[in-house]
Amino acid sequence: ESLRQKEDWHRTILQTAMDGFWLVDIQGHLLEVNDTYCRMSGYCAEELLTMRVSDLVANQTPDETAARIQRFIEQGEARFESRHRRKDGSTFELEVSLQYRTIEGGRFIIFLRDITERKRAEDALRESEAKFRDLFDSAPVAYHELDQDAVIRRVNRAECTLFGYAAGEILGRP
Repeated sequence: ESLRQKEDWHRTILQTAMDGFWLVDIQGHLLEVNDTYCRMSGYCAEELLTMRVSDLVANQTPDETAARIQRFIEQGEARFESRHRRKDGSTFELEVSLQYRTIEGGRFIIFLRDITERKRAEDALRESEAKFRDLFDSAPVAYHELDQDAVIRRVNRAECTLFGYAAGEILGRP
């Protein structure tokens, strides 16, 4: 009875986790999934339990996935980013954390965190920074950027032209 209660408790923890969960065998078959991954992917648990990892990974071929599984067996654990395919064909970005255990012929315990929004924010920030650099560099007036010690950390082309220095000669100077 105590063992059954502990098993129920562990299953409840996995089913209510904020991250997706998979239990996978060494051939890549999904043996267990949680509700969070079902919501992420759009598949129900029954559908997922008929699938393999390679059916869901969008940024690798099945051969690449099989080779990666072999590396994970050797490494024992890994953390990486991946892209998965939803039931509707769209994709989403994940951070994957896995542990390999030799129990029952070999099992992977995998947690999957949806990082799609974080990736979008990172892309937007990179785009914004690129626009700022372009505006800064192409401005028709001389600009420079100082750090807290009043040392020049960035100059634009107009300033270099105005003073007749290369950027490397100005940067790092007070």
